Amino acid sequence: PMLVGELEFIVRGSIGIALGSRHGPTIDLMLARADQALSSAKSAGGNRAVVCDAAIDRAPQPSFDLEAALHNALERGEMRLHYQPVVDPRARRLPRVEALIRWQRGERLLPPAEFISLAEETGVVFELGEWAIAEALQQVARWRLRGVPVETVSVNVHARHLEQAGLVQAVARALAATRLEPSCLELELTETGVMKDVDGALERLQGLRQLGVRMALDDFGTGYSSLSYLTQLPIDTLKIDRSFVRQLGGGRQSEAVVRSILALANALGLSTVAEGVESREQLHTLLSLGCQHVQGYLFARPMPAEELTRWWHAYSRGPRSELGFLVPPQLAAGAAARSTGAGAASGAASGAIVLPPPRTAPGGPEPIYI
Repeated sequence: PMLVGELEFIVRGSIGIALGSRHGPTIDLMLARADQALSSAKSAGGNRAVVCDAAIDRAPQPSFDLEAALHNALERGEMRLHYQPVVDPRARRLPRVEALIRWQRGERLLPPAEFISLAEETGVVFELGEWAIAEALQQVARWRLRGVPVETVSVNVHARHLEQAGLVQAVARALAATRLEPSCLELELTETGVMKDVDGALERLQGLRQLGVRMALDDFGTGYSSLSYLTQLPIDTLKIDRSFVRQLGGGRQSEAVVRSILALANALGLSTVAEGVESREQLHTLLSLGCQHVQGYLFARPMPAEELTRWWHAYSRGPRSELGFLVPPQLAAGAAARSTGAGAASGAASGAIVLPPPRTAPGGPEPIYI
């Protein structure tokens, strides 16, 4: 115990230990093993030392190599951001793009599923999140100079990052470096992550809100959200999870869930984004229900920044459907090819594209044409 004034403090510590020899593993591998032992010490309640034991030592070599390489990936410039558009099919505008992290490890481009859980275990996820925020804002500034009207960029932030006092300062520095308006940045947090410690998250969220940054609640409807807490959180956007979107057109239950989420968002004054839109049937249903923005492979996959620039110019100059909606590129190509054949729809003569109706099950709802 240490006495400071009249207060007595007890300092606790967690230690991870890795043993090696003159002819043993590399320094990076030793550090990775020690870090894994440290994680075990913390998971066991802290205030203890844990030695990297034989079971850990016999673990597959690639996992240690991956962990050691991950610690240095940012310094080596190996991290990349790919961007997926979030579109408003009714307007020639790009309301937002979502930044998604990738790891260029040698010749392989690793998706987040292969390294994010490891980054969470080792704490590297905090550095990755702050790098992604700064890099995404820089890219927005570059896009705007090239005439790509990206209004907002969404960056995923781990819920544990809200425990870090430096998050607000890191966001403020990134905004100051680009001189962009704070509302052009939207931080995405998963519903499950936030709801685990709502009270702890509120202070950081309020600090970010004071900067003018937008907030989105990702995967909405899959966790255990409390409506009373939802009214307290400074949230601007609800993202409808792809598990609900995937089932649209296959039954009334999933449609009822999506309709309820949209009604709730509308009542709370929140915008909505439907994730995982991959078919015309899903798009038709979402538009008929009044969903504002959609995101998914029907429009575009995540892509590098330069590729998104080319995609936007092609999409924004593309045709509209007979009811005025911008047609996804691949549907426009197919419909345009059909319109040049015999018996083309009369609407094609005026530049509009009439898409064939979506397939519906016998006795199902009347198809909605875009």
